Amino acid sequence: MPYDEAHADDPLELVGVPVATDLEAVREMAYTIAEEFAVLGWGEERLLKLFRTPFYSGPHRAWQLLGETQIERIVGESVAAYGGVRFVERDPQRRPERLPVLSRRTVLRPCQEPLPPVAGGRPPGGHRTGKED
Repeated sequence: MPYDEAHADDPLELVGVPVATDLEAVREMAYTIAEEFAVLGWGEERLLKLFRTPFYSGPHRAWQLLGETQIERIVGESVAAYGGVRFVERDPQRRPERLPVLSRRTVLRPCQEPLPPVAGGRPPGGHRTGKED
């Protein structure tokens, strides 16, 4: 069945359905997109470029219907409310301790000695270690 035509009762068949919307629904979609990407750390310029780019059909359609001014306002509000997450190093002099270097055949667990190599050249989980059986 994986390479045949989908059956009529196949629950995994992809189905596209057009949905009639008004401008309020388009505005809500634009807010949702802008807020989602603002949470991911996107700035205003990058978000506006997303809405202006025809490749991204949903955001671009919202930009066409709502206009540049409304999209700029939506993006500005979203970035002000959800954006601005920046990761900074507070103490550049303090470096993290070096982590132990593990071989493919060594498993370290907290407060335990390293496990001995596994017979047959395979660690727990069955992954190859480079040695052929």
